[in-house]
Amino acid sequence: MHSDDIPSAVSATRRPISRRTFVKGAGALAAGATLLALGAQFVPDELATVPGASLMRSTFLGYLGSTFTIAPEGAPASRLRLVELHDLPGLAATEAQREQSFALLFRSTGSRPLAQGTYQFQQHGIGRFTIFIVPTSNSAEASYYEAIFNRLPIE
Repeated sequence: MHSDDIPSAVSATRRPISRRTFVKGAGALAAGATLLALGAQFVPDELATVPGASLMRSTFLGYLGSTFTIAPEGAPASRLRLVELHDLPGLAATEAQREQSFALLFRSTGSRPLAQGTYQFQQHGIGRFTIFIVPTSNSAEASYYEAIFNRLPIE
């Protein structure tokens, strides 16, 4: 197609772009992309939902002492602190087996103890995940809850 074949209305709007206009536009695009990328670091993302099967011993090891938030249905959110991570009793396991089988102990200072059940936990470093917890003890000062992970194959 030659420029003679282009209708006059289209050819009137097609002008060659100058080098100066191109460089200014490219610079503005690069600056905008940089600001967008940097801005994304300061905007909190929605917490990712983590599948239960991907929760390993090493996932929680770096979060000992950290606070986890749970929101029981129809009740205000509760905060639990991860106070202990331990191996299951009587389990002589390899490191790979220990990664799959462990127990977590959480402490709550809330006045209202939680019932045994499945709760959705949130922790900013890990994300959102669902686990089953069992109350182990209650006192006026604190309540303790245990979550057990045991994915060893039955032999």
